[in-house]
Amino acid sequence: MNPRARRFLRWTFIATFFVLAPAVILSTAGYRYNFARGRVERTGVVVLDTRPTGASISLNGKLQKTETPTQLGKVTPGTYVVRVEKANYHPWSKTVSVGSRESVFLNQISLYRTDGPIPVITLGSPAEAAFSRDVRYGAAVSSASSGSELSVIDTRNGSAYLPYRSSEDADVFRLHWSQNGRLLLIERTGKNPAFLLWSAYDPERVRDLSEETGFAFTEAFWAQDADRLYGVARNILYQIDTELFSAVAMGASVTAPTIVNDTLYGIVTDETPSLVRRRLRDTAFETVAQLPNAQFAPVATDGRRVTYAASNGDHLFTIDPSGEHRTAFEGRGREGVWSADNTRLFYWNELELRIHDARTGTDELVDRLSGAITQAAWQRPEWNALYAASGTLYAIETTDRFGRLTVPLATFETIDRFAVAPNGDTAFIFGTRDDISGLWKLRLR
Repeated sequence: MNPRARRFLRWTFIATFFVLAPAVILSTAGYRYNFARGRVERTGVVVLDTRPTGASISLNGKLQKTETPTQLGKVTPGTYVVRVEKANYHPWSKTVSVGSRESVFLNQISLYRTDGPIPVITLGSPAEAAFSRDVRYGAAVSSASSGSELSVIDTRNGSAYLPYRSSEDADVFRLHWSQNGRLLLIERTGKNPAFLLWSAYDPERVRDLSEETGFAFTEAFWAQDADRLYGVARNILYQIDTELFSAVAMGASVTAPTIVNDTLYGIVTDETPSLVRRRLRDTAFETVAQLPNAQFAPVATDGRRVTYAASNGDHLFTIDPSGEHRTAFEGRGREGVWSADNTRLFYWNELELRIHDARTGTDELVDRLSGAITQAAWQRPEWNALYAASGTLYAIETTDRFGRLTVPLATFETIDRFAVAPNGDTAFIFGTRDDISGLWKLRLR
């Protein structure tokens, strides 16, 4: 090779080195040329995790080589359509902005199965239905040929008990489960009011509280934080032993009573409607808060807070009486459920889903709908919640990260009541689908 060619190659090599070396160094450090912006920028990172795992990922339609959980590094700053897919599951897709030197965490992605609900047991259309807190049992009162009947179903295996039949119409019954989910209080209104008790330990029958104790109770209810049953007769509060069926007087009662932490709460209407309380060992009541009217009833909550809802469904009032100063929250709601850590209230009215954060005092609109909302519930691990509206069961994200995604899970003619299993993997629904009424099971993930 002649000297001129050698010099050309040497200078070409040197020039190439000085061009490529910085590019390699910049690339190793996470820099890329952004053709959309016409400049070199530090890349970002996208962290993805799903429940369940093993989902494929695409960015702007380009399939990535890894599955969830994963970390996508060296992502050029910009806007991406992130799509997550897994066979037999609804896809998850959002438009996400990735900034320079930014880590974007998409690590609370719930994927929902596309399987439809399967029937567990066929019943008449329930007029009243309720699930135990651990969703071990579901109970429903349905119309029968000569009145109504109570069905209690074990959701583990679908076995059913028919412990009670009545000549009364089904719509005069209300069902209330104990904390441990093994005792069911059956409230019968109408012409012949009564309070009945069903036990998982003696599942073939129910027992009448008044007949067993000798007291004509006009109200009966569970303490919200313990498996203690109370009744009211002649404005006197009684604690009822659910094994011996004896009753012990606990002092004066009030309208719409409920008990939290050995404290009786209720409403008095002397002049201005007020929420009052007294410790069970005391005799005097103290005023907790003023109410806009007396048409409030207690709502079962987390066992620490006291919640009342207006009968017209447009006002929900909850207080936390613990600590030196009582804290209160009021919102437009008909019912609500607290998160597992007792810090967030997921509540709803006919058209709105909202979350109140007791730690910060914030109140956030989750969604506003055109159809009537009948019920809602958290889904563990509470990245998501479920709600029923206009005969459809939906899942919705509870955090607003690049917008909330809503997934329709199943459509029924009617949804009477639903519950989510404690592990969040399954939902049970009392409802009617394809003209079949009864209890349905829906796999969520």
